[in-house]
Amino acid sequence: MQPEIPARANRKLEDEFPEVDSLASDVVINVWRTSALLSEDLVRVLRPYSLTLTGFRVLMMLRAAGGTLSPAEIAARLGSARATVTGVLDSLEKRSSVLRSPHPDDRRRLQISITDSGRALLDEILPSYFTHERDSVAALGAEQQETLVGLLGELQRGLYARCSDG
Repeated sequence: MQPEIPARANRKLEDEFPEVDSLASDVVINVWRTSALLSEDLVRVLRPYSLTLTGFRVLMMLRAAGGTLSPAEIAARLGSARATVTGVLDSLEKRSSVLRSPHPDDRRRLQISITDSGRALLDEILPSYFTHERDSVAALGAEQQETLVGLLGELQRGLYARCSDG
């Protein structure tokens, strides 16, 4: 059975908690749900390659960087903890998709780069991934997609500002 779309928060909570803003709750619930559904959908493309969505994102950011990134930069771009990134990098290194190297100026720091094997893996995955990605958002027209990107950007800016304050 398909759930209510879009999801709506229980309005009865407004009587119990004066702080409740049901519309804000609706936004959060629907962003969470959309994120989960998109992740679940895109993971299907990666599963045959035994690659997690986070591992895929790391390979993509390394490819886009055209050089190296530090584990801290990867963690910041992912919005993940350094410990999570370490685990992902361990897995990618075991399959020879990334290379950890000491930083040339500070041997306490690491540089992460994508290997030829990692690039080849992406080259194999990307055609079907991009087709699947496009199909995942096909329910929205181009103008709606652009509007959604702008709205999510505004939400992200506000959240980054809140998170960096504390």
